[in-house]
Amino acid sequence: MLGKVTTEVQQRWLQDSRQFAPWHYQRDAMLADDQGKLVVLTPSAKEQLHHMPKNFTAATAQGELEPRTRHRLLGNGWHWGVARRFLLASLPPTSTIQWVAALWGPAGPPMGPAPAKPTMAALQELDEEAHWQASWALEHPLAKPPPLEPAWELLLELRRRWRHDLVRIRREVLAEVHLLIDDLEEDSRTWMAARPSWIRATYSTPDKPAPTRVLAFLELLRRLGYPDLTALTEDMTDGFQMLGEIRPGPGWRRREDGKYQNPILVADLVASNADYVRRKVHTAKVGEHSEKLLLELIAEKRLGRVIGPTRPPDWLHNVRETTVADHQDVDTINEPPPGDAFLAASFPVCQTDENGELKMRRAEDWRRSGHNSTVTVADVPTHHFVASFVDLARRMAQDRRRLNAYRQWPVRRPAHCGTFLATKHGVTFWFHLAMNFGATASVWNFNRAADALQQLLRGLLLTPTGHYVDDFNGVEDLFAALGFLTKKSKAQPPADEHVVQGVTFHIDETGVTLSPTPRRVEKILAQLRRALHDDSLTPDDASRLAGRVAFLTQAVFGAVARAATKAINARAADTAAWSNDALSPGLAAALKTLVDILPTTRPRFVPFDAAQLDMAVLYADAFFTDGERRHKAGHVPDGMNPSPHQHAANGWGYVLRIGDRVFYDHGMMPPWFVKLFVFAQIIAFAAFAKLMPPTIVAFIDNTAGQAALTKGYGKDAAVNGMISAFWTLAARRGWFVEFERMPSKANVADAVSRDDFTRARREGWTRVNSRDAEVMAILAKAVGDIEFANTTAAEELILTAGSTELD
Repeated sequence: MLGKVTTEVQQRWLQDSRQFAPWHYQRDAMLADDQGKLVVLTPSAKEQLHHMPKNFTAATAQGELEPRTRHRLLGNGWHWGVARRFLLASLPPTSTIQWVAALWGPAGPPMGPAPAKPTMAALQELDEEAHWQASWALEHPLAKPPPLEPAWELLLELRRRWRHDLVRIRREVLAEVHLLIDDLEEDSRTWMAARPSWIRATYSTPDKPAPTRVLAFLELLRRLGYPDLTALTEDMTDGFQMLGEIRPGPGWRRREDGKYQNPILVADLVASNADYVRRKVHTAKVGEHSEKLLLELIAEKRLGRVIGPTRPPDWLHNVRETTVADHQDVDTINEPPPGDAFLAASFPVCQTDENGELKMRRAEDWRRSGHNSTVTVADVPTHHFVASFVDLARRMAQDRRRLNAYRQWPVRRPAHCGTFLATKHGVTFWFHLAMNFGATASVWNFNRAADALQQLLRGLLLTPTGHYVDDFNGVEDLFAALGFLTKKSKAQPPADEHVVQGVTFHIDETGVTLSPTPRRVEKILAQLRRALHDDSLTPDDASRLAGRVAFLTQAVFGAVARAATKAINARAADTAAWSNDALSPGLAAALKTLVDILPTTRPRFVPFDAAQLDMAVLYADAFFTDGERRHKAGHVPDGMNPSPHQHAANGWGYVLRIGDRVFYDHGMMPPWFVKLFVFAQIIAFAAFAKLMPPTIVAFIDNTAGQAALTKGYGKDAAVNGMISAFWTLAARRGWFVEFERMPSKANVADAVSRDDFTRARREGWTRVNSRDAEVMAILAKAVGDIEFANTTAAEELILTAGSTELD
């Protein structure tokens, strides 16, 4: 360090007994501990900066090293990252795969979801004046670059750097993949021969030109530094666990809802499953779809994914073994797999395919059988919704659905995956060798494997891929080379328009237009009407329905229909084996509401350059006075029943800035509106329904109100009607609304809500007539009629706002 050291630096140097050179004690060369005290870099911190493994210098074969020794070793050593780059620069790459893998670094493409979008939490520390002034400089979140998951962020940078050479890189990588497969051919045959029969049968099926190239798949993952390689290798070698604790996925978010955290023991399943099977088998009847279910099982057997028909378990008395005499290959009895046998009833899942035709899928009732009750999972798989692709806004995509996705991956214990089906011949028994439809474990296990496939597409071909369970966008050639089947009917070549999960995704120079496909809407409507007709909705069906509706509504019109889907989500969460599938009044009403909403869906346009759009900033407040005590809306104590004579003490107010003009209004509300804490926000949107710009930041000082408005529903059914009416209005007007939390002390609308217009008059704000009585009448009807709230309420609010004038 040149020149004299400062007194502060010298003091720190002397206090540390002159252990290092004085420059180590400069502020910009030190770290702060958790107490804010400055300390010199620890050996662990230096190891990280040198790109070394954690505690690499902590010990030798002779024992642990002193910190001073570790500092000396690190000070005399090379920076590993620099050394690695020198080595790579001096040695020509031996292959394109090796070169591409080196672009990502030793850890490969980072795994995990996108970080949370930035909030305006910093404003919560401000008082009213500072908050108001800061709001003039706000940017709407839509005007900022959206945060992407880390792998996409790095991938886009690599694509920019090598965009001129992507075609050659991909061509050479695919050629090397084929060479790798050829080189491993003999090892693959040896490896496959050593696997149990059900593993071999799953990877080598007659409908595939070649077996799944497991060794090549795992080797490519190794070259990319895939973090879950050891666990995935074991699962692909021995089969995936279907009961008990399911392995976590690399980079997945931890669960915080407590679901799947109280499993029953697998040992306890022996008795409970046997009781279930005895009860179901003795009452099983041949149904409308039984023959189709049987034909699917027979087809699966011929592909080597199912064993059957087998004799019944020994503990199932008075049930004879049954063959299928009128079908070849299934007219003899097979032995069941060894081990404790657990079985679940086969049942049909009726759906509408991409061509609008009714199709039937077979699933197993792993909920009532108790299988799913044994499962423990600690995380949530990372999925890519339409919003993910809007954020990425890429120019090329090739959407693909994996054919028979679950059934390309073997299970570890086939005896655990038994099923039975009543046929005209009698009750038949079968066992799955591959993951089956209806198992919770299949979802987690498949998504782990799908993430690994996605890792290869990103890491080796530099494609910005994602997947939603078994819906992939990717390069067909790599899937085919590795022996993974894809569904030909789902192929979409690169284009500026694609269909993603039933939503048309169209890109032009100005932005992305999202619109529901008529077939997807009809498919969801058919499922809704079928549930209403049957007066029944199972949790499994509810989970699939909620996902489809959420995917569609989030993509096309924000939080519309969220209140209606709340009841469906509640049914999906009812996983108790003894639950009733009949529709409750609330669930039936929700399904009817969705039947009315879905046909009214409209396209949604998301601009690339939202910074050029006009923006509004809204502050709103409401309160109720009980004697000498004043309560904020949403904080009225339970049991408090304001009476009509307190009408004048129940106030609301808002301050709305559009461009450089500020508008405000104030009014009273009837007593029964007091607990509807979102009214003050919604009255402003209703009053300016025809004048509000497309992007809005709305500040609210009530946490419950912010959560309810953002999610599209709250805990109170009355509030849900009002919120549903708001989001339907927002969809009609094409608004992008961000509800942000603020402290009450920063709410500039507080004074206005109390009939104090001092600041408004001083600063020249414009008072408007919000026609609150008419708006309240519409919202009152929405509170009691969720169907009205989600359909015609928006039009009535727009008509009511027709006379609002700014001047």
